[in-house]
Amino acid sequence: MGKFSGDFLQKDDEFGVYTGEHLRAVAFPLGGIGTGHLCIGGDGGFRQWQVFNQVNHLASLPGTFLAIRTQRGREEPRSRLLLCRSLHDETGFTPAPSISDHLIPDHARDLGKRLPTMGDLRMNARYPVVEVEYLDDAIPLKVKLEAFSPMIPLDDKNSGLPIVYLIFKLENQIEQPIRTSLLFSLQNAVGWDGIGPISGVNNVQFGGNRNVLLENDGNSILMMDNPSLEGDSPRYGQMCIATSSEGTTARPQWDDLDELWSTFTGTGSLDPDGRGPSPTGTTYNGALCRSLQVELGKTREVLFILGWYFPNRHVNWDQRGLGVEDQKSRFWLGNHYDNWFSGLLDVIGYAWKNYRDLRQRTELFRDSLFSSTLPWPVLDAVSSQMSIIRSPTCFRQDDGKFFGFEGCRGSSTGCSCDSGGCCPLNCTHVWNYEQSLSRLYPELERTMREVDLGIQMGDDGRIPHRTVMPLYLKRWYSDDRTASVYAADGHCGTILKTYREYRISGDEGFLKEYWPPLKRALNYAIESWDPDEDGVFDGPQWNTYDCHLYGHNSFVSGLYLASLRAMEEMAKIKGDDEVAVRCRSLYETGSNSMDRELWNGEYYVQKYDEDAHKETQYGIGCHSDQLLGQWWAHQLDLGHILPRDHVRGALESIYGYNLRKDMVGHVQKPRVYLREEEGGLLICTWPKGKRPDPVVLYSDEVWTGIEYAVAGAMIYEGMVEEALEIVTMARTRHDGRFRNPWNDVECGDHYVRAMSSWVLLEALSGFKWDARRARIGFFPATKDDSFRAFFITGGAWGTYEHSNDGDRCTYTITVDYGTLCLREISLPSLGFPGMGRPRAFVGEKELDDVEFSHEEEVLVIKGEFMMEEGQVLRLVFEDGSK
Repeated sequence: MGKFSGDFLQKDDEFGVYTGEHLRAVAFPLGGIGTGHLCIGGDGGFRQWQVFNQVNHLASLPGTFLAIRTQRGREEPRSRLLLCRSLHDETGFTPAPSISDHLIPDHARDLGKRLPTMGDLRMNARYPVVEVEYLDDAIPLKVKLEAFSPMIPLDDKNSGLPIVYLIFKLENQIEQPIRTSLLFSLQNAVGWDGIGPISGVNNVQFGGNRNVLLENDGNSILMMDNPSLEGDSPRYGQMCIATSSEGTTARPQWDDLDELWSTFTGTGSLDPDGRGPSPTGTTYNGALCRSLQVELGKTREVLFILGWYFPNRHVNWDQRGLGVEDQKSRFWLGNHYDNWFSGLLDVIGYAWKNYRDLRQRTELFRDSLFSSTLPWPVLDAVSSQMSIIRSPTCFRQDDGKFFGFEGCRGSSTGCSCDSGGCCPLNCTHVWNYEQSLSRLYPELERTMREVDLGIQMGDDGRIPHRTVMPLYLKRWYSDDRTASVYAADGHCGTILKTYREYRISGDEGFLKEYWPPLKRALNYAIESWDPDEDGVFDGPQWNTYDCHLYGHNSFVSGLYLASLRAMEEMAKIKGDDEVAVRCRSLYETGSNSMDRELWNGEYYVQKYDEDAHKETQYGIGCHSDQLLGQWWAHQLDLGHILPRDHVRGALESIYGYNLRKDMVGHVQKPRVYLREEEGGLLICTWPKGKRPDPVVLYSDEVWTGIEYAVAGAMIYEGMVEEALEIVTMARTRHDGRFRNPWNDVECGDHYVRAMSSWVLLEALSGFKWDARRARIGFFPATKDDSFRAFFITGGAWGTYEHSNDGDRCTYTITVDYGTLCLREISLPSLGFPGMGRPRAFVGEKELDDVEFSHEEEVLVIKGEFMMEEGQVLRLVFEDGSK
């Protein structure tokens, strides 16, 4: 295939900016963890309203829009929808397969035809914050909108609020004051199930809807509810918009667009009406209007808050495939945010009170992450996929436990139903790839281990790879069915995830509690898949490719080897010598035999009885997932589980054989994700022939979750350029023209596997964290004299930076949030041979009791470093030879 040109390094200044055709499929997600989300589309309008405890990628609310009116002196006022319809009537566009983000709601098209719109817009979007610049020569102001839902890593409450902040920035650059009015209109959708179509204000589930204007602590809150609904109804809830009462007028209920627009454009204000609850089958829209004057040379900010509150989440997906035949009972799950607040008015009060702090911390996280010197494709992959945590794919039930589908049903799922979660629930093998949640919100990730090991696990150690809800129901396959119904890869992954959670937290109580079930899980794996104890799995191995693999393969058995190493390390910590010795023996035997049997000189193959198993195997194919266990081992600092030179050789083969510059001449099946012109990494190829028929499912497809994982493995092995080529291909496909940058599609939208992207950041920065030892390390994959990257531990996040000016090396660790306690720091030696002892500072205070050692290219600093939020640790090395 050849080396990549490196042009991806030239786009850094443009990263996150979307204009023109790059706005076509943009849908920027807004919403908190477990709250559902809505999106701002590339036309500036709202779409994909999925806040009603339901998945529906095409959900829209007519009557919901933003508008502006401006007046200069005695000139005629000029009014515009804050919407750009330049792409609404585009012809000749062929969308990418399996996506729907480019679809514009019908009501938005109609609105844009009936009312004047902005001439153009520009987005600067770096998740979790989007900035929209509305452009129109007729409007004598610079109009920008900053929108976000608070996102603060390690703070699950403030990252899980059912609100969106919308901050308008109005700048006057002309010679006289501008009188301005901003209008925010929202449809009262309380009572809607989130699925059925809404025509104007009509839907069979509407009726009894009520909009009430409230004044509270100097703020105007247009509260929307439906008193006709019982408090335990799945459709019960509240919505609202709020702003400062200063200069605010309202039309709490409207259903005539022309009349509303005439009033707004004529006077720059609204007048109330006094209608009662809406008639059966209808609802009301409601609007707030904020009026102010922007003086010459000034910029004014106007804050609106959008909020919602739907506490009654129920099981609304089909579980018959998981043994739950009852489709009539209403199984209640709840939403965790209902524990924090008494209702939406309480939420809005909290949002107003904490606005400055939540904005500052959210913007600080964004700035810390994007201040990195890492290439834009990596930052794009990492930042875009962490949005999945706050998508409708995931939720938190009433008790705070975190759950997730594989994705959201949509154009890619190939079924008649376009709504609902796809492939429930907490699928152990798909969640094997996810890493973002475990880093950003480790406490939430730990609740998934509580379910895996405390509720899902059978007495014999079996772990069903799908979770039945509610948790008090009988577990899926809790009877005596064979091991073939359990995902072997997900089973091993559960062990690896548990060790990951322990390394992040250092919580001895956590390890103590789950050590007995971990041992049962290990025994079950050995008895079911490795009864001859040769360290390699045999028999039917169900896995993420929705089929059984037979015989020996490095994909599933590599995960087994990594889990044996993880169990060995945990056994040492627990002082369980018997388990440690057994795991070491199995690991060494398995590593040696797997390498000897499966290495073909270029990559690892599958060996199986071809006469007994004639379908859904991959044989001597080059499988992109053949080193998933090694990818895990590197993350957990477990070293190489297979020979280093063979690991690199296998990755070189994956790069050479599976990466295509385009899909011309290739048949993607059973699902098509890429356009012919686009390149990507195929799941499996057969460079030496002998392709089985039929092969392992999905072999001819391209999944971004696999691409990111393979790229991460490559970076760990020093193949940085090859890794960046793969990531750049993936992110270029998601540049807004044909795909949404915040929606990687596989079997559904917002697919969990794509959260493998987080490892790209850690692999490039060489980040390691071991909470038990309070040991942190950075060893960037590039040898640049100047480097900067975001990091996060179980209790703090911030940035690491180093620089070398020839005479001095400076290493800086900045804590932006939380508390960081360190005893050991490992850093790269930046090159000069006469490096003297370091001077260490926390803030301005120099530390005296610091030990220092220098071996080859690694510096090790030991001491007691206590860092609070806002503090900076500096390690300064002078060239002692000068």
